[in-house]
Amino acid sequence: MVPYYGHHSCKMFIRGKPIRFGYKIWTMASANGYPYALKIYGVLERPESFGKILTTSLHPMIFLRSLQGKRYEQREPSGTKKDRGFFDHICNGIVYLCKWNDNTIVTMASNHLTHHPVGSVQRYSQAQKKHIKIRVPEIVRRYNTSMGGVDTLDKLLSSYRPPEI
Repeated sequence: MVPYYGHHSCKMFIRGKPIRFGYKIWTMASANGYPYALKIYGVLERPESFGKILTTSLHPMIFLRSLQGKRYEQREPSGTKKDRGFFDHICNGIVYLCKWNDNTIVTMASNHLTHHPVGSVQRYSQAQKKHIKIRVPEIVRRYNTSMGGVDTLDKLLSSYRPPEI
């Protein structure tokens, strides 16, 4: 959120946030905080011409997203408890879905990553009172290494924010 207290139709109010009034800006950023694209939320856009839509839709788009488990069907009964590090996957040829069990179940979808190669990460086990190695699919490992870029960008912007006049 970019703080703004004047009158404008795009200004938003979010209760409980440090910056409650302002513009909400969607950001696509690299893992080290470099912004690739910014889009102001709430601005009406004009429809694009057919030629522009056709040329952008011909190139495959890379997609990786973390999903909420409540929205999607469960393949196994919810009462079965799997070990930490267990993962299951399914693919229809276009979209790859992977469900990984860490502290909670993590569900991810991608159209360019799969679970190969399967790596390992260290996690602390409350039951064994020590660090253990668990299996992690490539899709989860890549997501974890590249997330946090927007948070880094936010931190840098708040550190070097110009003074308000």
